[in-house]
Parts: sequence; structure tokens; C-alpha cells
Amino acid sequence: MMDNIESPDILNEKDPFPSSSAENPWENISPDVESINKHPFEKICHLIEQKTKTPALGLAGLVLGEAGGGKTHLTGRILRHGIRTDSPFSLAYIEPIIDTQRTYRHLLSEIIINLRHQTDKSSNITQMGRILTEIFKETIETECRTSRRETYDNSLKILIKKANTILETKKISLSVIRDLGKIFKDVIVRKERVADKENYQNILAKLRKNPAYLFSPDIAPEIQDIEKKAMASLRGSCAKTFLKVLFQYRISEKRAAAEDWLKGEVIDEDETSLLGTPDRHNASEDFLENEARSILKFIGVLLARYGQPLVVCFDCMENYETDAQIRSFGKMIEFLVDGTAAMVPVAFVRGQLWEEKFRKKLDLHITDRLEKPEKFELEYCSPDQAIELVRHRLIVVYGENEAENIYTSHKDALTQIFEIGKYSPRDVITLAKHHLTSPPETDSKDTTSPSAFEKLREEFETRFQEITDNFETYELRREILREALKLYLTQSPESKFEVSFSNPSDFQTKYVDISCEIRFSENLIVPSVFIIDMTKNHSSVAAHLKRGIVFLENNAFGKAFYIRDERHKHPSEWKIPKENFIHFKSLGGNTVFLDREQAGTWCALERLSRAVKEQGVTVIDVNNHIEPVSQEEFALFVREKIHGRGYKVFKDFDRALGISFQRTT
Repeated sequence: MMDNIESPDILNEKDPFPSSSAENPWENISPDVESINKHPFEKICHLIEQKTKTPALGLAGLVLGEAGGGKTHLTGRILRHGIRTDSPFSLAYIEPIIDTQRTYRHLLSEIIINLRHQTDKSSNITQMGRILTEIFKETIETECRTSRRETYDNSLKILIKKANTILETKKISLSVIRDLGKIFKDVIVRKERVADKENYQNILAKLRKNPAYLFSPDIAPEIQDIEKKAMASLRGSCAKTFLKVLFQYRISEKRAAAEDWLKGEVIDEDETSLLGTPDRHNASEDFLENEARSILKFIGVLLARYGQPLVVCFDCMENYETDAQIRSFGKMIEFLVDGTAAMVPVAFVRGQLWEEKFRKKLDLHITDRLEKPEKFELEYCSPDQAIELVRHRLIVVYGENEAENIYTSHKDALTQIFEIGKYSPRDVITLAKHHLTSPPETDSKDTTSPSAFEKLREEFETRFQEITDNFETYELRREILREALKLYLTQSPESKFEVSFSNPSDFQTKYVDISCEIRFSENLIVPSVFIIDMTKNHSSVAAHLKRGIVFLENNAFGKAFYIRDERHKHPSEWKIPKENFIHFKSLGGNTVFLDREQAGTWCALERLSRAVKEQGVTVIDVNNHIEPVSQEEFALFVREKIHGRGYKVFKDFDRALGISFQRTT
């Protein structure tokens, strides 16, 4: 048996409780205890079964639970169930909407981003790939049903019979030669079809064995013919352009452009030429929103056709702060239930938040959709469930034998802790970590817990590491970056500057994200604009830069910032954007091209802000009570640690604003 004195050091080396909150089921790899929240899990599975059998049936789910109740872990369990079940389904985890002018494009983009996830770690096929594979398999199976060998053999017999007749009668006329030619041509055509069928069957066998074969550059050339037949069979229910782009998703050189188009983005003319699609640059906002609705409907048609419903999960509901955001949430729920096939929206909300905010502000028919036939409620862990959850976490990190030693030596003390009150899964993890990392032979009540600052720093660094580790596939979103920028500006130490937004209506336009005045002293006020450009169309890039140029021409002492993902095409790679970029810089414009570290800083800050709003960051007081970190503590953390830490991206802003930088220890 392992001595109690050894476990704290070991736990600090390999932490089985790395973070207090899980934010995304795709990133959540923590072990699960099946008995925890078993009832809501089974109810949601029943909804999915109903949707699989009757895709047109309007269904939705509402899961109520307090902060740390296991909402995101439950979503992760649903995801894993969809991978393992005999009736597979897909899952999309929808980030809270910020830009309410893009409601349907936000929903579409989030769904496409989720569909590009692999169905599981052992598979090299994505959820999108699975849908495409089903389309091609169905088409091949349909083509192979006809008995082509029998028709070929019959045609060959007719040809031989006709030839024998000619030989016997020795009568050859022009009409006889024509008949003979027609029969011979029919034999050749039917022989080719027999060969096609054999090739099709080979392709089908390979797809059944390995669905990723569809995306192989070595796939048989007959796939082009199969694609045409698939297009023809689906044209009655899906638009030609949608199918054309979807099928090009399987080609590696076109995949990025196809994905951007499917997300509703305005892509550049090079990409539209590559895909053969119309240019969206001059399309109105209403047109783009309606097009996004149509694409969502077409995706629903395919999901229904192949019996693979999509569970659309809405979480982090504390971040729906404005009436406009709540209305957008309602529009998404209504559309998914009534406007699409095979999609099941499920909202995860704190009970009090639902009653005090959403229930009062959403239309009755939307709340009815979510609440009926019944709401599902998350439950607190029993002492046995709490102990089992800790044990599972230990086993994943240490293996069965070592974990059993740690678990056995602490079981009685942990049981005593968990029998005192009601604890959510997150509370259990937090208390277990606090107890197991306490110095040996010391009561955990006498142990100093991490302060709010230390906890926020830990959570920030965890998020930063997750983003930078996966930066190649991490998508930077304009609205997320805007929220991070707002935090930097509004939570500045008084010694730096104060910000007042020039006009609420100008806070965000199509091209300008933030328009404000930055006050450094009573006599020094600097008008400023911040332009976040994540577009991929050369006209849009030029237009973003043009707004900065116009601003600087009208504000000789103003500051303009142009911010872009460094992975995107640089403005200098296009003619007009290059001219605008040079002009912008000549007027004193500032540019920030976000690299891995900078992007990680921005996005980690926004994600941490969201977690604090959801009461997802907690500390333990001297009495073993778990308390959420407050908004005030988070604001102080941003002012003293984020501004003072010297992250490169914020140093760039400080330098451009003329602020001398001093590192805060």
C-alpha cells in the first residue's frame, strides 16, 4: 500500500485533475462515471432514437443544471455514444453567438466546424466524411443492383444468332449490316457496363472497409462517373451548387475552399474559380443569411436520408447577455426544430438562469419546444459516485495498480468529505485535488488554497496551452478576438489609459470593430479604431484597410489598428489590398498579424472571461467551501496580470499607443 506521505508529490507531477471546468466535448477526454446524470443521458438518447426513426419530427431538449453539474461532460458522453452505437449520429457544440446580425451564418459555421472533427481518435474519417461516404456508397449500391451480366449475355447471344443466320443464308444487305452493327454496338456498351459494375463493386468494398478511401488521391477514376450519378439522384432535394461544393470537399487541394464556402464565408475569386461558384462579395447580408438557412436545410436532408441525425448542443448560456443574443438563440432553436430535418437542438442551462432570463424573454412557442414533453435535470453526486469519479480520474493517469494504492489510502478521508454535503462533479474534482495535494499528515482545512489570482493564472495558462498546441486547426473568429480586445481596453490599469466608446452605434460596423477615444490624461485624448479582418476575399481585405485609411486621413493624431490572422493571405499578395496596405502604413497605421502565441493569448483571455461568467472557475476557502471567482476578481486579474505580464500582443498595442512598458512581477 502506498504511504499517504508519497501521494502529494506524485499528484503534483502527474495531475489527474488538470482543470476545474470542461468547455468543449471535443476537448474533454476525462473519464466518465455512467451512473452520474444517467437519467438525462438516457432521455436524450431516446430523443435521438425518435429522430433517427422519424427525421421530420420536431424535437428539442432542455437540460437544467447548476454550474459544475456536468453539462459539458454529459455532452461528451453523448458524443462518445454517437461514435459507438449501431445507429451513429453526429454532434455539434455551438459556441455562444456574439454577432446577432449573423445568426444563421453563425449556426452554419459552428455546425461545419464540428462536422470536420474525426468521429473518434482511432478513425481517420470526419463526421463530414462519413456523410459523403454514405452518399457514394448509396449511389454505387443502386448502380450495382441491375443484373448487367445477364443483359450482356443476352445481347451476345442475339449477335451470334444473327451472324449464324447470315452465314447460313449467305444473304447480306445494307439493312442486315445495319442491324448487325446495332447489335454489336449494344454488346460493346453492355460489356463496358459489366466492367463498370465490377469496378464499382471494388470501390464499394474498399469504402466499406475504409471510408477514408473516398478521400484518397489514388481512388479509382470511376469515382467521377459515380459522382455525376450521385449529383443526379440528389438534385431533387439539394441545390446543384451545394452538391458541387460538397463533393469537392473530398479533394485535398479544394477542401479548405469548400469548407469556407459551406460555412457561408465570402471567399476570394481564386477560390470561387477553383470551386466554380458565384462570387458572394456583393451579396447583401439578407442574401447571405438566407443562403445559410438553405445550406443548413440541405445538410438536414442528407442527415435524414442516411439516418444520421445531428445533436446540436447549446451550452455556456450565461454568455447570452443581451436581448438580441437571446432572440438569436430563439431563432436558432425554432429553425432547427421546424425548418430542418434530422437535427435535434439541446440546450444546457442553469435552472435559475432559465427561469429568470430565458423563460421570460423567449417566445412561448420556443420555450414550449424546449420544455415539452419534459425537462431533464442534472443531479448532485452521491458519496459513492463522487468516490468512483475520483478513482476513474486516478486510473486514467496512473494505471490500475498505482491508482488503487493512492485511492485506497485516501478513500476514508474522501468519503468523509463527500458525505458532508451535496457536490456537483466539478466540486468533487476540486475537493479531491485539494485533499490529495495537501501536505502529508495535514488536515486539508489547514492547507492554503490557491488564491483567485493563482487560480485565474492557472486556468488562463491551461487554455493558452490548449489553443497553441492545436493552433494548426484552431479557428480564429472575429467576434472572439473582438471580445478579447474589449477586455484589454476596458480593464486597463488607470496608470495606462481610460477608454470611452465614441458612439454605441459605431461600436461595430461591417468593417470597423471598435471605435473609441483613449484618454491618457486630461489633455491627451486619442481617437482610435480597431479593425479585425478575418476575411479571405481581396475586395473585403481592401475595404477593411480603406476604412483605416479614411479614419487616419480625417484624424491626424488618431490611432488605427489593423489586426489579422498571420495564416491568412497577406494583403500585399493582392494588387488593390497591397496598395491600401502601403497607404495605411504610410499614414501611421499599426498592424498586428496574430501568430500562435498572440492568438493563444487573445482567445485564452476570452475563454477565461466566459468561464468566469459561468461560475466555472472556483477556489476553496478555509472551511472547504467552494466559491466561484467573481467578475471583480477577474477584472483585477486582467489589469494586474494580463496588462502587467507583458504578453507580446498587448505590448504591441502599448508600444503603438506610446505607453512605456514595465514588467509587473
